[in-house]
Amino acid sequence: MATLGHVAVGLAAARLSTGPTIPTARLLLARIGLALLALAPDADVVSFAFGIPYAATWGHRGAGHSLTMALAVGVVAGIVAHHFKRGHAVRVGLVVMFVVTSHGLLDIFTDGGLGMALFWPFTNERFFAPWRPIPVAPIGLEFLSGRGLLVLLVEAGYFAPLLAVAFWPRRRPKRIDPGGAPPEARDGSDEEPDDGADAAPLPIDGILDLHTFRPRDVKTLLPDYLAECRKRGILEVRIIHGKGTGALRRTVEAVLKRLPEVVEFRLANGAAGGWGAILVTLRPQTPGDRAEGAAT
Repeated sequence: MATLGHVAVGLAAARLSTGPTIPTARLLLARIGLALLALAPDADVVSFAFGIPYAATWGHRGAGHSLTMALAVGVVAGIVAHHFKRGHAVRVGLVVMFVVTSHGLLDIFTDGGLGMALFWPFTNERFFAPWRPIPVAPIGLEFLSGRGLLVLLVEAGYFAPLLAVAFWPRRRPKRIDPGGAPPEARDGSDEEPDDGADAAPLPIDGILDLHTFRPRDVKTLLPDYLAECRKRGILEVRIIHGKGTGALRRTVEAVLKRLPEVVEFRLANGAAGGWGAILVTLRPQTPGDRAEGAAT
């Protein structure tokens, strides 16, 4: 099988496992990382350079294509994610395991070469599916041939739905406007959302993830969001700003210090995001506040 189908799986997994609020840069890294992991089992082609036979345990489509190897890679990925606090460790491990597993499972549908040693180390038997509609790709420089181009075109047809999922425009939250006007009406501009996709309503649930927004929007977004929380009786708010260089955290703190409705704020504990988030306590809304809000 050529690279396109495996890459499509990795790209689609990145899209489906990250959600709409992930920053564009992190989504790009997820796409690259999962696409490479989807291709990783084919690194065993180096076995030919060392004189390892195709049918050997560590030959091409051998142990490196097994379910056990995919499980091991997923476990390692989960441990790394936990150590560096990069997302939910179990979810990261499961996504990586799925992506690596997909390689061997897709290759059993190819029409050439040897089968996959899916159940190594319990058996070295190679397996193919009864139905094999995917043409096998030439190995090495032979891939740069008419046969290789034909395989790419066939895979483009088979995996077009996954590529569509991977690059379908994301729905992103829009800025809060308590008055009900669209965001562009507030400042007189007709600026479209960052990625051109339709904006999705931003939920008022006491958790504001600033990764979705541009830094320059924070000074207007934050007061509006906290005002909406007070209207709904939400007086404990978690603001996620990320760990980075600390610039966004300092901007958030500067805004909070100017807001009279803020009783106090502090860095979150480890379970709530650690120093990548701030917990804010708000004053309850009084009848005078409600009357003032209605007048404006």
